Amino acid sequence: MKLPNSFPYVVQKGSSIVRIYRPDENEFTIVHYVGGVRKRETKNTWEKAKARADEINNSVKNGDLQGLALSNAECVEFARSREVAKKHGKTVDEIARIFDEATSLLGSTSIVEAVHFWVERHPSNLKFRRVEDIAKEMLEAKKKDGVTDAYCKTLGHYLTTFSRAFQQEIHTVTKERIDAFLRSLPQMGGRSRNNYRNGIITLLRYAEDQNAIVKNSIDFKKIAEAKEGEVIDSETFTPAEMKKLLATALLPRESFPQWYRRDVDEGKCLLPVLVLCAFGNMRPGEVIRQKWADIRNGYIKVTAAKGGTRRKRNIKIRENLQAWLNLCQPTPGTEGYEELLCCTYQKYDEALVRLARHAGVKYKKNALRNSCASYRVAELMDDKGEAGSVGAVALESGNTETMIRQNYLALKTPEEAAEWFGILPERKKVIAMPGAKVA
Repeated sequence: MKLPNSFPYVVQKGSSIVRIYRPDENEFTIVHYVGGVRKRETKNTWEKAKARADEINNSVKNGDLQGLALSNAECVEFARSREVAKKHGKTVDEIARIFDEATSLLGSTSIVEAVHFWVERHPSNLKFRRVEDIAKEMLEAKKKDGVTDAYCKTLGHYLTTFSRAFQQEIHTVTKERIDAFLRSLPQMGGRSRNNYRNGIITLLRYAEDQNAIVKNSIDFKKIAEAKEGEVIDSETFTPAEMKKLLATALLPRESFPQWYRRDVDEGKCLLPVLVLCAFGNMRPGEVIRQKWADIRNGYIKVTAAKGGTRRKRNIKIRENLQAWLNLCQPTPGTEGYEELLCCTYQKYDEALVRLARHAGVKYKKNALRNSCASYRVAELMDDKGEAGSVGAVALESGNTETMIRQNYLALKTPEEAAEWFGILPERKKVIAMPGAKVA
């Protein structure tokens, strides 16, 4: 009989497999499994080895345990193993091979332990959802729940970036990959990066509720959190710059150049944003959701739905703010007054850039609110001291004391604050908006 070209040589019949090795020129080792136990026999010629391999395969196929040269105990063990294998639609040999391959991959970890780990993370009711799809679903759900458009827009921005980086099923996303994603974001402040982190955690919580990921498979608290240092963007306007912005917002539309968006940028849209942010410590995003009907009796009522931090607060209207509001707030009783918004133009930020350009003032993002908080801290410093002034401004602005202390403390003097909050409209130049209650 001709020798094979290479060893080990596999002799297979049905599901039974026997391997023949050639460790030496005149030695042939026959290897097979019985009941999960590895058996070895040695023959001195290839013909004898091949014949024995065929015999073993025939014995396994025919259930002839004696033909395998087993002891009584081994025969009982093999018979028991065959019953177990048969219950799962497998042969003893197949199960032995699967076990061998699995243990080789798992090393010291037991197969049972590995299976428990797999089942915990792949329950039968797990829904296989792609990151992009479940992110869109969550945003739609939040809109239906009454979450503000501004919040959904911001959250959507974070999740769009996340979805592009994770084009996979959400249950396969790991904490380690999320950490790597957050650390790979373009250079930004710690707070900005943590906003992305919070958006991702919001999505993961939603996915848990929808059975798209296994509960507690990711420890949200351990997702990499950036250190939030001092916020860089704390630029402010001077009183002189603010006067220019206000004067420009009150100009008649005929005075604006061709590039200016007259239909949306005239004072009736921008004046409320300017004065409520600069003298009322409101966020621009709050102003565009603020109803005129909630500005009355000397206070601005900012509800949790309008507030940027979801905190309710009442802002006392100071004298100069009231003077400016008199120029643009419609008279109560005006048709639809209860639902009228302070600013109906969603792209207020673009309009402010154009207004600053026309006024000859360098535009500074977030500078209106930054200015108000900075001047307000300085104004209260003499009466309340540092702790008192910081606490009071934190309540007025809907921020934490830490945020006020990091960004607005010691930026202005009480004298500068008096000039800022002393800015009043010049009556001879005032052009009242339609329906405004000018005395």
